Amino acid sequence: MIERARKERAEISMREREREVQRTLATHLRDRDKEREFYRHEEAVQDFQALLTDCVRVSDMLWKEAKKLLKKDKRWETISLLPREEMEDIFNQHMDNIARKKKLRFRLEYLKK
Repeated sequence: MIERARKERAEISMREREREVQRTLATHLRDRDKEREFYRHEEAVQDFQALLTDCVRVSDMLWKEAKKLLKKDKRWETISLLPREEMEDIFNQHMDNIARKKKLRFRLEYLKK
């Protein structure tokens, strides 16, 4: 009987330890998946910014026009996981940067004269 009780306690202890390991493993896997998604998102943002830099060089282009142009590029598929609103925000930032550089070039040219 003592041997039997000892075996039962050992089995219960093993099952509890197994559950604890499963919980810890699930937490680690969830954290790893979150990190992987974060890096995929960051990579998509960088790819989109590179695509904008390569394809959109004038400051008076609208989002709809740019989107049509960008969809023709094969890199468009890699950035499809970005939400539309975020793409528009990145596009607007890109357009602001183009306008800022254009103003700066104009001022520098004006100062040279």
